[in-house]
Amino acid sequence: MGACPMSDRRTDRKCSPVTGTDRKSVSANLLQTMVNSMIRVSLLLLIAAHVGAAQVRIPGPGGIAPSGGGGGHAPTYLHSGAASTGGSDCILTANVTAGDFLLIYGMSTTVTSNTLSVSDTNSNTYTAAIAQTTTSDNLTINRVWTATASTTNAALSITVNVTSTTNSAYCLYEQYSGTSVALDQISLRTLTPSTSPMVTGTTGTTTQANEEVIGLYGLAVVGGFDITADTGFSFGDLGTSPVTNSSDANWSEHKAVSATGTYAVSSAITTPANLTGGAGITVTLKAN
Repeated sequence: MGACPMSDRRTDRKCSPVTGTDRKSVSANLLQTMVNSMIRVSLLLLIAAHVGAAQVRIPGPGGIAPSGGGGGHAPTYLHSGAASTGGSDCILTANVTAGDFLLIYGMSTTVTSNTLSVSDTNSNTYTAAIAQTTTSDNLTINRVWTATASTTNAALSITVNVTSTTNSAYCLYEQYSGTSVALDQISLRTLTPSTSPMVTGTTGTTTQANEEVIGLYGLAVVGGFDITADTGFSFGDLGTSPVTNSSDANWSEHKAVSATGTYAVSSAITTPANLTGGAGITVTLKAN
């Protein structure tokens, strides 16, 4: 049966340009299309349930995924180490692989006519994450740098140089691996004397969900104390929480997080009366 005449289209409702056979074919095609679409969406939702909806984007019209930031990945902690010196440069030794990310923290209790700088035996390029900062209590100067290891070296020597040799200098490093590790947020706060817990500076909002949060401490004290890591944080190679210290020190702890937000680190200290001040620094690192 062919197309209906114009008069038939107006007056005869039984007339149709599509045969009964054609109607069945069209219905079958529409049904198959709907089934295929449902299968496709079900598969995408199943994948999302396993790997996280934040990392699966359902394509929009034309098969183009809509824009939107992913969660990224937190860098992988490898090692950390600390050292101190009385009246000379502070030297760290690290076993690095090319591409590893290094976070260096230098602190001195000599705050006048004193400058901190960093270098190493591989001539890596260090970038200041925090310019040299004197805490408001005038007890410590602090500086943080980052670098990416250019060459594998099982005994990389990292030197934090102090221009004044009249008092002690302290240094530490944290080492991470991951794709394109970079510093995201950093904030410094002067610690409140004789107060526990010690609270570091609060960062700005992180730019991706999965990051590594690091608490750095530069402590001025007048006696011994124990320091306990914040909930979920680890001292890594620096020891098992709580750790006992007997003098001025710098310290670090780290934790992977999975949500964007502002972060600070809160660590308890025994004998808080021995804490005269210093710096608490929060750093967040991200990776692709």
